[in-house]
Amino acid sequence: MGKIGKTFALFLILIVVTSCLSLLAVKPATAQGTTINTSFLPDISITPYPASLGQQITIIKTISPAPPSGYYYDAIRVSVIDSNGNYRLIGVNYTQLGTGTFCFSWIPDIPGTYLFIFTYPGEKLAGNVFTSCQSNNSISIGASLQTPALTPPPTSTSSPPSLIETSLNVNCQSSTTFSNFKVNIQGTLTASNSGLSDSSIQLSYSADGGNSWTLLTLVSTDETGGFQAVWTPMVTGNYCLRASYEGSSELSPASTIVHFAVLPLEDNSVFSVTSNSSVTALAFNSTTQELCFKVSGETGTTGYINVYISKSLMSNDSSLKVYFDQKLLQPATQSVGDSWLVSFTYHHSSHFVTLVLNSGKLNIDARTQNLYYVIAGVAGAILAIVVVMVLLKSKSKLKSI
Repeated sequence: MGKIGKTFALFLILIVVTSCLSLLAVKPATAQGTTINTSFLPDISITPYPASLGQQITIIKTISPAPPSGYYYDAIRVSVIDSNGNYRLIGVNYTQLGTGTFCFSWIPDIPGTYLFIFTYPGEKLAGNVFTSCQSNNSISIGASLQTPALTPPPTSTSSPPSLIETSLNVNCQSSTTFSNFKVNIQGTLTASNSGLSDSSIQLSYSADGGNSWTLLTLVSTDETGGFQAVWTPMVTGNYCLRASYEGSSELSPASTIVHFAVLPLEDNSVFSVTSNSSVTALAFNSTTQELCFKVSGETGTTGYINVYISKSLMSNDSSLKVYFDQKLLQPATQSVGDSWLVSFTYHHSSHFVTLVLNSGKLNIDARTQNLYYVIAGVAGAILAIVVVMVLLKSKSKLKSI
């Protein structure tokens, strides 16, 4: 083999090895997202209108354009400057999923003209950057409604008997397959830490956020105060479930509402989330194995979440990671039949929850894929060396002939 042949062989080998290493080192380029300008539509909806002091008003506002399908605009700040010139923040909200519309309720505390200031900080959604925007609207609040004076009833000399306070708890557990889907409703009725037996509990549900209710069934408590029922929802989605006890001459009435969200998947599996918080934006990313949703409730109270995950989607609970507002959380997990029950509590406000299933498997798959790249690169380099040496050796034989 001559000097020129050896130099050519070394040069070709260097090119092949460099190309393999570049393939391993360089990550695929991510497509550059576009910048989308957002703005509030000038129109605003107020209910009731005209509004009076002491009335709760509901305000609806819209950002254009709408966010991508499956996303929502978040952290929308609503501030006011009242008729006395005082500035204050009265709420932070988010739009409905896939739309730019949001609403909030508020009770004005003084009459006069309020300047409402709506501010969206902007964010990155689906790889695109949505710009910030702001809008102002003026709303007049009249004086409080006048009510005629009533003659007070005669004072009773005897006090009404005090009722014993009752407590009503309820929970939903759904099957984790869509075929023969059903929901098991379980609860307890207690008073003074003891179960109340032979008491009627009315169960009803709402599919429109509590605006209207449909009677589900009427059940009786057992000797421990427990009750249960089986419910088969016609469709998946978000529900409110209400359990009510009307009370008696000695016991106070009680009522409780839980929020229940159901998300079906293409492989016939079903996620379900039960909480005393409102649950919105429930979605699952099959590529990253992430289940995401948002919860919100009255500030100053305690919230809880129960998530049921099919074991066909997550065989081992040790591979689960739960992030609460992007902070890693240690939830309680429990094996329940063919599913895992994941539960934790928190202080109410608006929070974003992400459950990463099979996180360990995703890391192993990534390492295995990188190993395949290394092996392929080395094999390609060896094959190139062999081919070059065979060609050069054949060329040398031809010259000698």
